[in-house]
Parts: sequence; structure tokens; C-alpha cells
Amino acid sequence: MLVGKELEMYQVQGKKVQIYLNDGSELVGMCTEFSSAYDNDPEEASITLHRPLKDGKELPWETEVMEHEIKEVKIID
Repeated sequence: MLVGKELEMYQVQGKKVQIYLNDGSELVGMCTEFSSAYDNDPEEASITLHRPLKDGKELPWETEVMEHEIKEVKIID
């Protein structure tokens, strides 16, 4: 059963999100995938963003963000 931040990460699949990271940076992009802690090694949930903006600059690749890196996730329109 998913709870807490892992549940929030699951719920943003297929949505445009804004992610505030613990290091103070920010990512904005389409969440294309969620991986539960059970499916990852090491056992930690993650989400993947397709070509996100990082602090306003486009990254030309998919970016996986691990649960411990995320301070807050918001769905944006």
C-alpha cells in the first residue's frame, strides 16, 4: 500500500508537475513514469519527467527523481 510522499508521486503520473527539490532547485515537466520502492533498487520510489525545465532551462533528456530528493510535488495545468 502506498502512503505519504510515495502516494503523492504515484498520483502525478501523466500530469504536468512542479517539483521543489531539497537542494533548492525546481523541476517542471510531464511525469511519464512512477516506480515504487518495491520495484527499485535501492528500495526507494522515483518519478520520471520527460525533458523537464530545471530552474527555467530545458534538460534534453528524461530525468529520474528519487523520493529523498523531493521536498514537494504540485500538479500544474
